[in-house]
Amino acid sequence: MIPTTVRIVSADFATTIRGIVPSYPLHQDQTWTPASKAGEVPGSRIRLYHGEWGFGEPEPDGIHGSGIEYGFDLRVLTSYRGLPEDEVVEMATSDGNQLWLALDARVDPTVAGLVAVQYQRYEPESQDPGNEYGSHFFRVRLLLTHD
Repeated sequence: MIPTTVRIVSADFATTIRGIVPSYPLHQDQTWTPASKAGEVPGSRIRLYHGEWGFGEPEPDGIHGSGIEYGFDLRVLTSYRGLPEDEVVEMATSDGNQLWLALDARVDPTVAGLVAVQYQRYEPESQDPGNEYGSHFFRVRLLLTHD
């Protein structure tokens, strides 16, 4: 396996997320749109999102050889503005599943050095009626160069 960088995988993920066609039957016209910073997400349109990578750490049971496998937490902050709470639950669940399937499909050999993508959870960050948003959390494992 060839090592990669967070920058390469992040760019690929951004393109992949923008290409997802929502499967949730309501608001399918509200496609995934990136925000340049997290502060733009609250109060914005449905499926406006911002991805944030945490610091990586070596995976003790990971690959060691041409590189070292690191685990990263990825947060995809997503707006569900204007939706009733019960619809947010359904849409966020559907969106989380679609995000996971799309990102997991990018694992090596599609994106060299991308070892695994694991969906962890969705956490609401606002209970303000009509301005709901929250984060989809993933654990992403990458093979990084050890130079």
